[in-house]
Amino acid sequence: MEETREIPFYPSTQFADLMDNPRSYFGYAFSPQEADEVVRQYEAHTHTKYVCYKDNFGYGQPIKEALKKRRDGHCIRFKYSTAFCCPDATPLPLNGIPFIILGRMWKQCQYGPDRRKNRKVRKRLRKSKKVGCPSKIILRDMVVYPQYKIHAHSRGQDRLKKVTSAKIKSELESGEMKGERRIYIDLPDPKGHVGHTPGQEIKILSQKNERKLRAQERAIMDLTFLGTASCFPTPKRGVSSTVFRHDGECWMFDCGEGTQIQLMKSKLKASHITKIFITHLHGDHLFGLPGLLCTMSQGTAEAKKNKIEIYGPWGLRKYLRVALEMSRSTFNFSYVVHELIHSPVDLPSDWTEWHPNHEADDHHHPQEEEGRNIEMDVDEECWLLFEDKRIKVKAAPLTHRIPCFGYVIKEKTQVGKLKAGYLKERGIPPGPLYAKIKDGNNIVSPTGQVITPAEAIGPSIPGRKIVILGDTKDSSRMSRIAHDADILVHEATLNNEHVEKCLEAGHSTPAMAANFAASINAKSLVLFHVSQRFKALNEPTEEGEETVELLVQQASEAGYTGQVVIAEDLDTITIQRKIEEQTVETMEAVETLETDTAATS
Repeated sequence: MEETREIPFYPSTQFADLMDNPRSYFGYAFSPQEADEVVRQYEAHTHTKYVCYKDNFGYGQPIKEALKKRRDGHCIRFKYSTAFCCPDATPLPLNGIPFIILGRMWKQCQYGPDRRKNRKVRKRLRKSKKVGCPSKIILRDMVVYPQYKIHAHSRGQDRLKKVTSAKIKSELESGEMKGERRIYIDLPDPKGHVGHTPGQEIKILSQKNERKLRAQERAIMDLTFLGTASCFPTPKRGVSSTVFRHDGECWMFDCGEGTQIQLMKSKLKASHITKIFITHLHGDHLFGLPGLLCTMSQGTAEAKKNKIEIYGPWGLRKYLRVALEMSRSTFNFSYVVHELIHSPVDLPSDWTEWHPNHEADDHHHPQEEEGRNIEMDVDEECWLLFEDKRIKVKAAPLTHRIPCFGYVIKEKTQVGKLKAGYLKERGIPPGPLYAKIKDGNNIVSPTGQVITPAEAIGPSIPGRKIVILGDTKDSSRMSRIAHDADILVHEATLNNEHVEKCLEAGHSTPAMAANFAASINAKSLVLFHVSQRFKALNEPTEEGEETVELLVQQASEAGYTGQVVIAEDLDTITIQRKIEEQTVETMEAVETLETDTAATS
């Protein structure tokens, strides 16, 4: 008996002593009820929950019934092996002490392994709370005979074991129980949980709510201004970089020096950037690109690497290749550069003096894929860069000191809300016919009535249009594709009093930006790319210093009737859908009323 005391015994009433051990607990109880109480209190103390993962034989049952269920009969052992249970279980110091294993139970953390991986595909693909947490509780139900211990130095051990086994079996057959029931308990380290925080529930949305959430996320469109200054960055303000976010993706427009630092200050994730658009090859719009790509490569997980698509003027491909080659920079993702081929009329007057060679050679970067050379659509005077089922991106030229572009993001018109109540009233349950009519096809009700999409689908949702311009002193060539913009992002480098200086440098004043916004009927005008001489609204000013408020005031006084705002670093502007939420609620109320009326009648 003395040797078994090295295994602590904690009845449930002394559970406080158990928790003095900060790592884990190994001990035994004398009954299944006491063992359950120990586990229950452990769960309460550690704010966790464990569920039965596997049990076998006669765990927790009366000893006689448990022995009947043993496949190996009254198997009496004298040495414990991990083969009898989970390999992670604590070995029992029972060498020489006879014992019978009645049963075992593993209790796994509720966020442990997901058993559905071996089930049917339909069940396997469902979302699960399981995160593979390895924490487990192991319980071993045994009958122990410490009074019959055979010491290691005893002679004729094999003969003694046979005699002892026969004696115990004889006792069991006669109904005597001289053994001691023990449930050995392995409680895990409370800090050993993986993939979740104890005490915090993992919630899984229902399929219906998940679809709603995804739809809401797809509907979000916003602009985050990482840098809003012209020429050079300062501790207060970064140079040009704007991020357009939609459908879980981030598209970056320009990447001036220090953009990666500004990105880290924002709530955006570099791993979500999938496209980068460069307006022109001046340093305050471009010099941050190689560094940003290197940073993205360092911080992007292997499973989340996507190809980065980069769009910009002729020469961007060569610039990036040379910068990455000379610095011997490699990535853990691929990238591709698509160049917009400008026309000769877009070249500045001093082009022949510089005579730069913009043509990239055939020596690709190791992670570079072959890009497109995009020619201008002569009829529309623009470049079509990208198009999918939801969004189209075009570019048009701006007048600056070097070839420069403005970009237009146009969301396509979305199909209106399906009037489910209207269809149910006419005997059409949810199913394939709903998808058919939403695709624009007529359907027939069970009564033979032909229902057209115009009857069963609400008003379509107009797409949003965002216009982001680079440096410009004349934006008129953008007018055709920028008309009716929801938001126009236009530079305003200097105030109106310096218009001549602006024109000479290829830049704009607030009045020039406002006049262009009025000409394209833009709903809102956002001014950015302002000179460092203008202090931010939250910066202290000294006598004689001017703030960006002056630029907003001058744009508002130029005859433009839309909203005018000034973008400051890390500001985020949300572009709302054109359809009002009230309209949607009204449509749903009408559908409910129609359904209720039909039910009443």
